[in-house]
Amino acid sequence: MPQDAAEEATYLSLSATPALVDYGGSTTLSGGLSTASGPMAGVMLDLASSTDGTIWSQPTGLATDAAGQFATQVTPGVDHSRTLYRITFAGSVALAPAEAQVAVDSRPDLNPPLVPLSVGRTSSFAVGGPLRPRQTAGDAPISLACYRHEGGLWVLRQIVSATVTDDADVSRYSATLGLPSAGTWRLRAFCAEGTPTET
Repeated sequence: MPQDAAEEATYLSLSATPALVDYGGSTTLSGGLSTASGPMAGVMLDLASSTDGTIWSQPTGLATDAAGQFATQVTPGVDHSRTLYRITFAGSVALAPAEAQVAVDSRPDLNPPLVPLSVGRTSSFAVGGPLRPRQTAGDAPISLACYRHEGGLWVLRQIVSATVTDDADVSRYSATLGLPSAGTWRLRAFCAEGTPTET
């Protein structure tokens, strides 16, 4: 943020732990405010959130403690895969304003893939299911792992990449594949940033 030559510089930090949460999960935002002289205690800060970096929520007040630190728990909205948080110090006659931002990502929540109960060997068939929160079409790295039941164990035999489409109210992942041999199969849909689901 711009600083007047007569103002003392301020230093504001912000971090999220964890920075990647489960769908609908919470994280702790923490940081501190200081000058070259030391921490700034009892100072009111403004915390706001945004999903696009342009439109921000109405800020809420957050005060630093005796060590110039602050912490608060937040829950990102479930309609977007990334939420930005911004902490702001308005400054004063003697102190320069300061700002810090951090991004919190939500792991995609995959519904189990919808699959036919039986298919012909090597016959192609469609697999897919809904994905939350909504993703930009093509962005979410969704894959389908195909396991064959062999000797009492599920053995991974192939992995197929899925595509993501963005409908009016939900995202969906889908793929067309064929199984290389007869037998009993299990398919698991998973995301590089998420927890696998299976059917």
